[in-house]
Amino acid sequence: MSGIQIHTKFFRTFKVNIESECKFFTIEGHCKSQGCAVCQCDDNNIPIPWKKTDLVHTENYHNSNIIEKDTNEDEYFWRVEEFEKDEGTYVDLKTNVEAYTGYQGQKIWKLIYEENCFKGEEKDMCKEERTLNRILSGLHASVSTQLCELYLNDFEQKNKNYVPNWPLYFQKVGDYHERIQNLLFYYTVLLRAINRADKVLRNYDYNTGDFVEDFNVKTIINDILDITTLQCDHPFQEKDFFTSIRGKQAKIYYQNYIHNITRIMDCVECGKCKVFGKMQVYGIGVALKILFSGDSTVQIQNLRRNEIITLVNAFVKCASSVEIIENMFFRKYNFYKSLGLAIFSSVMTFLLFLIFAFYFKD
Repeated sequence: MSGIQIHTKFFRTFKVNIESECKFFTIEGHCKSQGCAVCQCDDNNIPIPWKKTDLVHTENYHNSNIIEKDTNEDEYFWRVEEFEKDEGTYVDLKTNVEAYTGYQGQKIWKLIYEENCFKGEEKDMCKEERTLNRILSGLHASVSTQLCELYLNDFEQKNKNYVPNWPLYFQKVGDYHERIQNLLFYYTVLLRAINRADKVLRNYDYNTGDFVEDFNVKTIINDILDITTLQCDHPFQEKDFFTSIRGKQAKIYYQNYIHNITRIMDCVECGKCKVFGKMQVYGIGVALKILFSGDSTVQIQNLRRNEIITLVNAFVKCASSVEIIENMFFRKYNFYKSLGLAIFSSVMTFLLFLIFAFYFKD
């Protein structure tokens, strides 16, 4: 995935509700750091075809006064986005860089793990239960990796100078083999979902009203899909899931947990962190819908614009995190190599000084 950029208007323009009320605890105050602030899209930067579609959705919603479920109940329960009410604003995922803002999200991750993971010893869990826990752990590792790659010491400086923070990376991810393995597992899940949606993604109408931009999107998506096809030699085997009685029960928990995690994202005090948190959780929800819906073929064919945006962005983010692993280990190696050479040079200089001092003391 190295070198592939998805900063086209289609993939960088993400509709998200950042004003939803937190239902889990009282937020005493939002992050005041400049790094936490979200820059919303100017109306002129929103694709005209999208604004027309939004207007139709809004009129339909107000005329019905209800949120209509699709005829496929299973698909409805996998849905995690906020389209039905047409709530949210457009944000630019390129302008709003996912980087370290100083916000500490321990409370959020604790809530996710305590309320939305299967409990007990891993050896006593069924495959479905272990899988969801690994996906959430992989998401956590991916987010931590991205924040360590784009680390900022001074949040108030005008010209942002992001630098990799490899010591923090190893503190958060690199020193934990299980976390790296879960990140790789999370990648295989997203990879399989992208691969299964290949035909729809290649033929989707990427219409932003800008011919050149839309052509570039088709080129980018084809490049991504060509790569995923080559990488999917040993794909995630979704057909083996939810076949046992316990597995079928776990499917209901999957759906509830994904819905719950999207609500937990409303409790993130950092605006920018909330945007990228929601985007990646939505991407997971879309991936699971593609893989596990009762009639997944129908669900893939009916993917919505925001679902495609979140799925592809989540996948590219995760792929980037996987590539960063090697870079971080290389940086650590170079640091200790340079440190070792510096120590060796200092020791040799000191020994030479002692030798000269001994022979020429008279």
